[in-house]
Amino acid sequence: MSHENNFQLLKGQTIVRAMHSKSEDAIGFELASEQIMAWTPEGDCCAYAYFQHVNNPDALRGLVRSVDVGETDYDGGERGEGDHTDTWITTISTGHGSCQIEMRCEHNGYYGGWAQLVTHMHHVDDWQPLVEF
Repeated sequence: MSHENNFQLLKGQTIVRAMHSKSEDAIGFELASEQIMAWTPEGDCCAYAYFQHVNNPDALRGLVRSVDVGETDYDGGERGEGDHTDTWITTISTGHGSCQIEMRCEHNGYYGGWAQLVTHMHHVDDWQPLVEF
């Protein structure tokens, strides 16, 4: 899987609110600095990347400081001829617990996906509180 764990940029940040935009398929964080950091799943040619699950978003509720950000990769292997699914889970730990964000990438074995940090998400109309899905 080709990606950089740029969720590491959240480490040490104070999160004011965690958000999800269905129209943009994005997960975003409003920080105490009033900056919004948001990620969208991206895939190379012949790859489809998407956020699959969010577990325990309550760990990101209120004014919380991100203590640690970790990542675990799972190579799903080949499910059929040229049919691969990779999974990675980003864990954001705070004083309120840990939130896990699972992203998957379906591809043909040659291409991959990643979570892309985007900077133009300030004016997204449908930001909603991040909930489990």
